Amino acid sequence: MKSYKPKVKDISLFKEIAQNLVNPLEVIREAISNSHDAESKTISIIISRSDDGRFILEIQDDGVGMNIYDIHRFFNLGDSIKRKPGIGEKGLGTKTFFKSEGIVLLTQTSENDAFKVEMKEPWKNLCNNKLPEYNIKNIDPQTGRRGTTVRIEGYIIDNPEKYFNFETVKDYIVWFTAAGSFKTYFANCSELNKYVHNMQIAPRIFLEDHILGSKEEISGVHPFHPPQENPTDDKHKKVYKKSVNYCRHFGPFHEPTNINGEYVSF
Repeated sequence: MKSYKPKVKDISLFKEIAQNLVNPLEVIREAISNSHDAESKTISIIISRSDDGRFILEIQDDGVGMNIYDIHRFFNLGDSIKRKPGIGEKGLGTKTFFKSEGIVLLTQTSENDAFKVEMKEPWKNLCNNKLPEYNIKNIDPQTGRRGTTVRIEGYIIDNPEKYFNFETVKDYIVWFTAAGSFKTYFANCSELNKYVHNMQIAPRIFLEDHILGSKEEISGVHPFHPPQENPTDDKHKKVYKKSVNYCRHFGPFHEPTNINGEYVSF
């Protein structure tokens, strides 16, 4: 087993990225995005507390897994494990995981390379102006298995159940992550395929909240109402203020259609 330190010119950058989250749930968005880019067909998100009371967030997938170079890019600042240019190619998102008491990474590739990676006290070290180390250990591969599990232990946030509870997480996954993205509606647009990875894929998502005892499979498609002309305005319908986040990465592009027999584009 060997120990490594992430590569970065300024330690404070790690702390700044981990600290400046607009929404704590962004850690889930980043984890799902990485799993989706790794061609995962199934992603499981597990919320729990350890025997000593620490809040635990775990993301499991059946993607291509990480080799040793991918692991280093996962922890380094400015590198990325993305395999196709696009959103998140700077490799900053996974650094949000550093605001925790520990990170455990279990991964296995289709070539049966299997590793266990541990980073202890990342946030404590950053607050002391030290780079947290991570240890990589070769482990025995499991037959017929591949994919990655990311376990964020002791995520540092006041009242974590306020954000990370079954209903709140489910709503966030469906509206703000690749797991509920409506990008599949645009799958036949060849121009978009150059910018958005796995346009045709909507992974199966399993959400487990062990604290509340809830479990459900999420459909993996965006719950938009089918297109309709002149829809009625429902004053009681919940409106999401950050709707710009839904399609920022899609354009702008023109989409043609016909309304009352006339060609229009929007």
